[in-house]
Amino acid sequence: MTRFESLPNEIIIECFRYFHGVDLLLSFDQLNYRFNQLVRAIQRLFIDFTDANLLKFNKFCAVLSSNPELNDQIYSLELSNRSMCEIHLFLSRFSLDQFTNLQSLTLIQPQDFDISKLKANKLLCSRLSGLHFICPEERHMNIKLIRLLDTDDIFMDNKHIFNLSSIQTLTVYECSSGELQQILQEASNLKCIEIQEFSVFSRHSWETRETLNDQYQHINLVQLKIKSCCLTPDDFKMVFKQMPNLRNLSICSTRFMRIDNRNDWQQMITELLPNLKVFHFHFANQNQLFNENIYEQYQTDFWTREHQWYTDCLFQEDCISISTVPYLKERFILPSILHRCSDGHIKRFTRVKYLEIKSNENNQDYFPHVESIIFHKQSMNCIETIVNELPSMINMINLKSLVFSTQFRLENSPILLTILKQAPNISSFGINYAFLMPMLNKDKDLCEHLHKMIKSLDVDVSSQVLLADMYQMNLFWQVFSNIEQLRCVINTTDSIRFLFVHLTKLIRLCVLTDSTLPYMGRAIIEHANICHLNILTTDSALGGYAEYLIWITRDTN
Repeated sequence: MTRFESLPNEIIIECFRYFHGVDLLLSFDQLNYRFNQLVRAIQRLFIDFTDANLLKFNKFCAVLSSNPELNDQIYSLELSNRSMCEIHLFLSRFSLDQFTNLQSLTLIQPQDFDISKLKANKLLCSRLSGLHFICPEERHMNIKLIRLLDTDDIFMDNKHIFNLSSIQTLTVYECSSGELQQILQEASNLKCIEIQEFSVFSRHSWETRETLNDQYQHINLVQLKIKSCCLTPDDFKMVFKQMPNLRNLSICSTRFMRIDNRNDWQQMITELLPNLKVFHFHFANQNQLFNENIYEQYQTDFWTREHQWYTDCLFQEDCISISTVPYLKERFILPSILHRCSDGHIKRFTRVKYLEIKSNENNQDYFPHVESIIFHKQSMNCIETIVNELPSMINMINLKSLVFSTQFRLENSPILLTILKQAPNISSFGINYAFLMPMLNKDKDLCEHLHKMIKSLDVDVSSQVLLADMYQMNLFWQVFSNIEQLRCVINTTDSIRFLFVHLTKLIRLCVLTDSTLPYMGRAIIEHANICHLNILTTDSALGGYAEYLIWITRDTN
C-alpha cells in the first residue's frame, strides 16, 4: 500500500482530525466524490486564520459560501487582526449565527467595529462554551491596544448583552476583583478564566476598593491565569476565597509588587487553595527593596520537595524578580543575571517568544521558541559577536520578526544579510530609515532578500528632513514593494496618497502623525476614494501623536 487514497476510510478520517479546517477543506474538499464525503464526515472543524494569507482566506471563504452545509461542522473559530485576513473581513462575509455548532470563539486584537459585530450575535453567545479576547504581549510592532471585552458590555444596566451561563473558558482584557466576582456569579459553569490586566480597583471606582461577598464561592473554577497585575498577597486572599477548588494558577506581576512578607504565599496556598497542583508565577520587585531572605523563602521543602515548584531569581536593571521554572513571561531581556535554583533545566525559557538583546554577555541559555528579536542601542558594539552566536541561542527557523531600535545604527550590511539567510521565515522588519538606506545603495544581495522576505515593515524616521525625502519613489520603496503591513510617520497628506498608489499589496497601514494636523483623517478618506480603495479606519491619541489605523480591502481573485 503506497498511496494515501488506498487507505481505508476510517484511517483517512482519523488523519483528517490532525488538520486545521482551512487546510483540510482547501486540500481535499471537491478533490473527488470520496474525499468530498470523507471531509463532511468530520464533525468538528477547527478554523484558524492566525497564519493564513489573504489568498488562502479568500479561497476558504469561497468554499464556505458555495457549501453552506459545512457551516454546521465548524466547532472552533480563531480570527486575528495580526494576520493578513483581519477579523472584519470574515465578519463582513459571514454572520456568526450561521455556525450553529460553534463552541469556541477566539478574537485576537479585535477593534471597536469587530466588537460591535459580535454584539449583534446575541444568540451565538448563549451557545458558546469558550469566549476569548486576546491581546498579545508583543506590542512593538502591533497597533494600539484597546479594551477588548469591557464588563460594561457584559452587564450594561443589568441587561445581559453577553450571556455567560454556558461559558466554560473565558479570556478578558481588563478586570478588577469586584468585576471578577460578578463574572463568576454570572458564569456558573466557568472552569478556566484568563485575565490580561487585573487590578483591585474598578476603573469606574478607582479611589476605593470594591466590596466583595466573602461568602461567595465558585466551585467549578479550576484554572486562573493572570498575565499582568499589581496586587498584594492580602488582595489575593479575597480573590482566592472565592475559588476553593482551584488546581492551576498562573500569576505574572509586570509592575513592582511587594513580595517581602515571609511565607505569605505558602500560608495562602495551604489555607485557601488546598487542591492547587500547578503554580506558575513571576513576582517583580524594586532592586533596593530586595534581599536574599525573600528568595530563600521559596526554597523551603514546601516549594521544592512537596510541590516541586522550582524558582529562579533574575536581576534586570532596576528590577529583581522571582519566577518559577520555566520562565513565565513571553518577553525576556538580555543580559539578565540569574541566580538559578534549578541548574541545567533545559526548558527554562520555552515560553519566551520575544527576546530583547542589549548584550549577550555570559549568556548560557537557549530560547527554542523565540519568534521576535529586538536589538537595542546598547548591543551595537558587540553586534557582530551576537549575530555569530545567535544560532546557538535560538532556533533560527522560528524567527519571524527582526527589529532594530530607533537609535541602533547598523552600518554593516553583511551582518543583516547573515541573519536573513539564517532565518528564512523572517517576514516582519523594523529599522531606522536613515540607517538602512546607505546599506541598500551598496548591497544588491541585501535588497533582493528584503524584497523577497519582508511583508510587514515598521520604518522609523528620525527627522522632518528625512520625512520630506522619504515619500518619493526611490530604491527603498522598490525593495519593499511587496509589503502588506506598514507602520510609519507621516506629516503631509500627499504622503498618504503616495503609499496608496505605490504599495499595491498593502492591506494594513498604521500612520503616526502630529496631533496638530486634524485634517489627516479626512485626507485619508479622500485619497482612498481617489485611488478607488475600500478602507476601514480608526484613530486615537498616542502621546503627542495621532494614530490612524487603516485596513484596505483588496480583491485577490
